[in-house]
Amino acid sequence: MTCQACGQVHHYRPVATGQVATCRRCNAVLYRNRPRMMETVLALTIAGLVLFSISNVWPLLGLSTQGMEQELHLFGASIAFWDQDYPIVAVLLVLNLVIFPLFELLSLLVISLTIRYRWRPQMAAFLFHWQRELRPWGMLEVFMLSILVSLVKLGTVATLIVGPAFWSFAGLIVVMAAATATLEPSSVWRELGMEPPARVVRANSIEVTWALLIAAMILYIPANVLPIMSAYKLGLGQPDTIVSGVFYLWATGQWPLALIVFAASVVVPLMKLITLSFLLITIQWKSSWRQQERMRLYHIIEYLGRWSMVDIFVIAILIGLVQFGNLARVEANAGSFSFAAVVVLTMLAARTLDEHLIWNISRQREQGK
Repeated sequence: MTCQACGQVHHYRPVATGQVATCRRCNAVLYRNRPRMMETVLALTIAGLVLFSISNVWPLLGLSTQGMEQELHLFGASIAFWDQDYPIVAVLLVLNLVIFPLFELLSLLVISLTIRYRWRPQMAAFLFHWQRELRPWGMLEVFMLSILVSLVKLGTVATLIVGPAFWSFAGLIVVMAAATATLEPSSVWRELGMEPPARVVRANSIEVTWALLIAAMILYIPANVLPIMSAYKLGLGQPDTIVSGVFYLWATGQWPLALIVFAASVVVPLMKLITLSFLLITIQWKSSWRQQERMRLYHIIEYLGRWSMVDIFVIAILIGLVQFGNLARVEANAGSFSFAAVVVLTMLAARTLDEHLIWNISRQREQGK
């Protein structure tokens, strides 16, 4: 079997229950022995589908003021940008909050049933491959953080109502996280009786990654300078940038949320641009310096990048709920499109970069021996 992190080839050897096999080159986890793994995943998946249905039928949040009331459903938050003339952002949110999470749940259901009843594995193998590829784009837990930030901001506007779907949504996040943590990829491929897909060498990986990265760098400036939304109360209001939103949370005493939003929306995108640039430069210089640490850094940045969507989700919640005409309303501004583009471009850059190139110099030296 081949290490997915560095490409090192190993011979499969069974390990005891609860034990872990790691790569001898990069120390990445190769496989684990988890008892009753698929039964646990099947139970969690069925629970997830039930919670997903409830979360999409009932309202997540409600807002009431002077006899008027607004309700927000998960799908309503997803398409909130559509009415603000930002259809591309709306489509992105529908994918992040509805399509990709549902695809993950249905894929896990098919995979679990295929292994349990020994169905033909081709469809399950196809779904498992794409479920792993698309999972970073499902962002339910990021949306939950956005709800918590929105609760602080909405508390000064009107009476907030927590809908029944809020609790099912919280349960859905826990269940999906547990299913993902339980699932062991190498064991799934063995249960399906198939080999994992061969590593695809990404053509022009460095050039494409640089192109995406440079585009993200250009858009990072308007994303932080231009207002991302405007809030009006009794006809009066002003535009808000990402930084001014952080200052508002800090000024209202919500400094933990202020720090989280600042880290996710300002620090993480900037660090991702810097880190990916650093990795690209060291790869092009054929550096063998601290390869394991650089690989770990790559995976950290790849994981953290999705959390930058928190501000976009907050705007979606606010423009979906705060629509009371001249009394109070929230509108999306051009900065939100630029910021969403930065997040998407940096995520694509991280996915496009062939991380195995970090280990190329080691492989060449081993082959030369």
